Order: sequence, then C-alpha cells, then structure tokens
Amino acid sequence: KEDEQKGEGEKSPTKGSEWGDSDMGVLATVGVSAVLFTQGINAQQTLANNKIGGDSSVQVSINRTSMHRLKSYYACFKAAAGKERLSRTSLVSPGGQKGSIASQRPSSGMLGAGSKPTSSSSSTASAASALDFLFNKAQACVNSSCVYGNEKNVNVLLKTSDLCRAMNGTHAILCKSGKDRTSMAVTLEQARYLCSTHGVVSGKKSAEIMRRHGVRRHNVWSNTGQRNFAFNGINYTSLPKCFRPPAGCYSGSVNT
Repeated sequence: KEDEQKGEGEKSPTKGSEWGDSDMGVLATVGVSAVLFTQGINAQQTLANNKIGGDSSVQVSINRTSMHRLKSYYACFKAAAGKERLSRTSLVSPGGQKGSIASQRPSSGMLGAGSKPTSSSSSTASAASALDFLFNKAQACVNSSCVYGNEKNVNVLLKTSDLCRAMNGTHAILCKSGKDRTSMAVTLEQARYLCSTHGVVSGKKSAEIMRRHGVRRHNVWSNTGQRNFAFNGINYTSLPKCFRPPAGCYSGSVNT
C-alpha cells in the first residue's frame, strides 16, 4: 500500500538502497492492532458522572468496543503463544513479582525466534494461567466501568495496560494537552513498573519523587513557561488520589 501511495518510480527502503548495505535481513510488514481505552479523571468527568452537562455514554462505548477487539487479539495471541512456548513471553505474574517468563524480546511469529525452551510444560501452564488472570482482571474492570458509568474506574487504564505489556505490546498515554494529567499517568505507570519489575517498595513515594523532580516538570515548562502542573483546587480534589501531584507542584494560575 505504501508503494501504491508513493507512485511509480519511488522505491521502498530495501537492502542496498537508502538504508545502506547493512545486515538488516528480510524486510517484512508488521500488522498493528490498536485499541483505545479512555477514562476521565478531572472535574469535567465528575460533572458527566452526575449527568450535569453530559454523560459517559461515549466513553462506555469506546471502552466496550476496544475490549471486544482486545479479546479477539488475546485469543489469537494465546493460540500463537501455545505453539511457540508461552513461557517466553514478557509476563509479570500477579502480585508484582517476576514470573517464569524471562524475555520481552519479540520474535518471529509472536515470540522469540531462535529462543530455546527453558521451562517445562508446567511452567508454560503457569504462564498461561497468569496471562488469563491479567485478561480477566482487565475485562472485569472494563465491564464494571460500562455498568457503573458514574464512577472513575482508573483500573480500566491500568489493567488494560498490564495486559497489553504482557502480550509484548506497548501503550501511549495522552490527555487533552499532553502535559498535566498525562504527567500524572506517566509517572504512575513508571512507579508501578519499578515496583513490579525492580523490587521498589514504595510506588507512591516513587511517583511523588518523579512528579516533583522528574522530566515531566520540564515538559510542563516547555509548554507553559511555568514548572507547575495546571490544576486548581477543584481539579486537584476531583482527581483520584493516585493521580494527584505533590504539594507545591501545581497551580491554578498556569496558562494552558
């Protein structure tokens, strides 16, 4: 499709062309399965939850559709992983401890090309069970948010992110401006990852340190000329606790 859009006379990058004579191997097309999960967390979402000036029907519809698509991908992933040693996927077991899955490196098919089996069928079954656990948690959170649309169920974002990572996927986080709520969400994910994979004890403290001293402060300064996150008192109290910035790091007078 890319070649058709470029027109005749233009070639896709191949070995020996503009990419140079490197050991790139065979170029291939990789399909991307994209899903979107959304959950409002600010004062506007509080109003929508209470049917003031709107509702959460669009949010519910988006999450329900995305969960259906993710479920289809999950079934395909399990089928492929069952053939290529599920115990090699990048899964972290419930409780935040590393499970029997050792590699996050993608491979031919879904899982590592040339990788050697390192576990028995019992550990493969354990990996499948852990993946099922993550899927069931994500599905339960999305279903709950669809039924109880008047709640800010932030686990919709967290559990679906966990599931995507477990299937060798990645995820992007973005709010309207990409700096304030996004900063809170990014630092929360970083703190959770430190706890689940590096043995950090206090995720709350880690998130607070990154929100106070990390690069997200510079991101805000680059956009607004101020180093404070743009939350006033009402917005601050409406945020779920895990998304709240530390004292002295936010202001209602930031020009957004």
